[in-house]
Amino acid sequence: ASPPSLRRKAVSGVYAGAAPPTATTTPTTPPTTAGIPAAATAGGISAADGISAADGRHATAGTTTTIHATTGTLKTTRIHTTTGTPTKIHATAGTTTRINATTGISTTTRTHATTRAHATTSKRSLASALLLGTRHAAPAVNALSLLLNTLLLLACLDATFRPLLLHRCHSLAFVRAGAVSASAATLSFRIPAALPARLLYRPAHAAAWLPGPAIPALSPASDYVGTATLARLAPATTYEFRIPRVGSGQFETPPAPLSPAKWGFVSSSCVKPFWPYSPLKHPLDIHGFDLLAADIDPSTKFLLFLGDFIYVDVPIRPGSDTESYNMLYRQIYASSSYKKIYQRIPTLHVYDDHEIANNWDKGETGLYRPAIAAFESYQHAANPSPVHPNATYYSFDYGDVSFFMMDTRRYRSSNYAPDGPDKTILGLEQRKALIEWLHTSQNNGIIFKFVISSVPFTKNWRGPDAEADTFAGFLHERKILIQEMNKVGNVVVLSGDRHEFAATKIDGYIHEFSTSPLSQFYLPIRTYKPLDHEDLQINYLPDGNYKYSFFDIDTTLPDPTVTVRVHINGKEAWRYTVVANQHPPIDTFHVKQSYSAADLVADIWGWIEMKSWGTN
Repeated sequence: ASPPSLRRKAVSGVYAGAAPPTATTTPTTPPTTAGIPAAATAGGISAADGISAADGRHATAGTTTTIHATTGTLKTTRIHTTTGTPTKIHATAGTTTRINATTGISTTTRTHATTRAHATTSKRSLASALLLGTRHAAPAVNALSLLLNTLLLLACLDATFRPLLLHRCHSLAFVRAGAVSASAATLSFRIPAALPARLLYRPAHAAAWLPGPAIPALSPASDYVGTATLARLAPATTYEFRIPRVGSGQFETPPAPLSPAKWGFVSSSCVKPFWPYSPLKHPLDIHGFDLLAADIDPSTKFLLFLGDFIYVDVPIRPGSDTESYNMLYRQIYASSSYKKIYQRIPTLHVYDDHEIANNWDKGETGLYRPAIAAFESYQHAANPSPVHPNATYYSFDYGDVSFFMMDTRRYRSSNYAPDGPDKTILGLEQRKALIEWLHTSQNNGIIFKFVISSVPFTKNWRGPDAEADTFAGFLHERKILIQEMNKVGNVVVLSGDRHEFAATKIDGYIHEFSTSPLSQFYLPIRTYKPLDHEDLQINYLPDGNYKYSFFDIDTTLPDPTVTVRVHINGKEAWRYTVVANQHPPIDTFHVKQSYSAADLVADIWGWIEMKSWGTN
């Protein structure tokens, strides 16, 4: 062993004493201990720095030992004793230490780190070239980048402009059912000017068709859309109707007023043709309607569509005149996907912001007039009669169940006005009409009262957009409505807009089911977050581009029920039953789309919270 004075400092790699001895013996490999050369164990070679603690070199003259910094593997190599050829030692991962055999001076340089950095840079350069179109050293990569970016540009142009330029649908002809009572039904139709038309109807499967009312003269002012009413119909009867060369359909009249019945309807909002984009799809394809058509059964009597039937501002606004709005309505009515719905069941509508402009809160100014003219022609004219003349909110009954369809856009204050007695989402007249309807329905023997809102009634949706645009931004008025709803009981609120599903129990007695989108994107960011125990989360299902909820009503039972069946991407995802005058409701069926540890923790916490706060 070398004397202590010859030991080498681990950091500097320079001998502390005299110069190192000259190697004169022939290199040999000494015996090993536990798989490590004896010289290494005798000399105290460090696995960290790969240098002998005794003399800075391998104990055998003329050799040097290389130790991998991570694994500790030793490698012995010959060193030239005259020329002082440097020896490479792995001092640390990704570096090389060179020791001069004569002087013992060491230098460390990067080796593998440089290689790895070069490889990483090369990958980034390739990704940048392919995705961003930046220049690359390889001509083949530049050619591939040009091809990919050209295809992406063409796809964007196709998704944006093909529907607007090639599918304006001026020749559209259709007929559908809207408002249906126990004794009458309103039909809406579009008949281009060149088509002769007469309306026929009959009880289902009857042999002869009956002549309907005369079709009024249609004009470009209404985009050739009109309505007609079939009268003197029988309750609880299925009817068929047709206009030759235009279309056909069917509907079922409700039972006699206040009669108990077992029946159902479906609700959703938000559709956009050509979404998600595929160059192989027809531009008017609406896959959510295709899925819904497959799930409708004879118990489903109508569709409540809660707004965002068109997206005038997505991806670009085609214009600001009424014709631009009319064109978007024509496209959806021309869709074979939607025809599968309105040929089988009536559809009733409210509007939301995208029928005008995103988060609309400017009342009857600006874009409202051309937008509402198109909505009036295609949707509202076939709805039940409004509560007040020229109003866009209305109510109707189906047996012993009643509905109030609110307008949450036309009469609202600015979204960002301070909350208080003067801020309103409904307007004073509509709020008064809603409260009167609640109490009149209760006094008349109505069991369930459905309040229909285009935006959520709960305050649980967070973020600047949701907190301002939903009832969360109008808490003073919401409190007034909650008090009145609790006075009558059995109130169920239906809403849409948020592109997610959530079920909420509000103030212990009011149930809200918010369902969307029917055929649009869902939000990957979770925005529904209960803040307190006033609005309790029952369930939250954010994922899925295609959502709709069936409501199965049975008022023939001693304890009447509403069972909600939520369908997501064509499959039933959750089922829940509300029992009249009973709290809490019965959770009868629950299937998660996917389940993770986070879901388990959330469900356990939700169960504890419901047990602690949700008993009434």
